[in-house]
Amino acid sequence: MKYKICRSFGVILVGCLLSIATLAQQGPQQDSVLREKAVRLFIDCYFCDDEYIRQEIPYVNYVRDVKEAQVYLRVSSQQTGSGGREYTLTFIGQDLFDGMNDTLHFATRPDDTRDHRRIARTQMMKMGLMRYVARTPLYNEVDIYPDRGMTSQEVVDRWNNWVFEIESRPSLEGEESYKELSFRNSANIGKISNEWKLQFELDHRYTMTRYTFDDTVYTRSRSYQGMENLIVKSLGEHWSAGLRMDLLSSTFNNTKFGIDVFPSIEYNLFPYSESTHRQLRFLYGIGNSFNMYNDSTIYNRIRENRIQQKLQVGYQVQEKWGSINVSLEGSN
Repeated sequence: MKYKICRSFGVILVGCLLSIATLAQQGPQQDSVLREKAVRLFIDCYFCDDEYIRQEIPYVNYVRDVKEAQVYLRVSSQQTGSGGREYTLTFIGQDLFDGMNDTLHFATRPDDTRDHRRIARTQMMKMGLMRYVARTPLYNEVDIYPDRGMTSQEVVDRWNNWVFEIESRPSLEGEESYKELSFRNSANIGKISNEWKLQFELDHRYTMTRYTFDDTVYTRSRSYQGMENLIVKSLGEHWSAGLRMDLLSSTFNNTKFGIDVFPSIEYNLFPYSESTHRQLRFLYGIGNSFNMYNDSTIYNRIRENRIQQKLQVGYQVQEKWGSINVSLEGSN
């Protein structure tokens, strides 16, 4: 009787071991099947950290040929008025996801480190990929955890989108026969919204040089004061109009006082909302330039008034096949 029980137990044990071995062989096979059904992703981003993205987003298949991809992701950026960067992530569905397109935007602060920007970009990639991953068997490999420590709070911008920046750069160089002291100070005020772009920049530079040659000491000083003012009004998705006014005083340029008033109008063949990845802009401006000089010019003039005009054409595009940036400018 004991022999029969032991023999039956042995048969069961052998059966369990065979089952475990079978499951162990099926595990990698099932993982391989799941991996084959993962989203095939092509990332078009020259400044992204590819290795970091692969570590943080392991539930997709990364392909090197855009034709093999099910999702084409283009990442582009432009500088914001505050000195940070605005990123645009364009998701274009192909093959199984044909027609499933999306565009996401986010901005970083001027003081964000390179690691902060890398984390933010990758996090936004995860958010944009979820709609595609949810349609594959790998949706079960992704968990979404909200930050329970966050509470809703209304944020009010006390500055009404105005940005203020003050900068000073003193510099001192010295040798036995040469010394130079220079200052560069600037103050910038700006505001950028969907309707307006306002920028006011004040720049001051002063340089004093002292050097010795043949036992003779020479001293020279140069100064520059300039103010640039830009006011642009959006007239829709394709048109904008603006005014640029520059004031200048420079000993290096022999300008006692100068003022340029330059109204301009711009037309973009593509909507401005797509400007991060394609633009075809035509800008024309006509204005007046008035200058008073410290000394007479080679044409024996102490002041002059000139009409000036300028035409600019710029084409920029970033697509699956690459990027193009071409500009042409003419003025008189």
